[in-house]
Amino acid sequence: MEQSSDAKPLTKPIKKVSATAKFEKENFKLLNQLKEKANKKTFGRRIKSMELIMLGLSLIGDDHLKDLQEKSRSEKDFIDEAFEKYVKSHGKIAKDEFIAKIIRQEITL
Repeated sequence: MEQSSDAKPLTKPIKKVSATAKFEKENFKLLNQLKEKANKKTFGRRIKSMELIMLGLSLIGDDHLKDLQEKSRSEKDFIDEAFEKYVKSHGKIAKDEFIAKIIRQEITL
């Protein structure tokens, strides 16, 4: 029994998926410098960029993540946090009232 050219394949072809990261020039330059330094050796295969990245990721600890979280906060986030704390301890108040009290120095943070 011959298969006609109109027949659909039984399985879909597997698509190769690659993950890419957008690097700023400085980061890409640093990665290449580290890779060159790692590959200055007499024996062994060449070390790939992904190996350096994966090593770096494995070295990130909770303290690093907390530091990044802290650095990601805006001034508005600090105000929102202070407002939430105030509401929990003093009861419901409008945010503009809260800010006005801070400006009038009726509340010290």
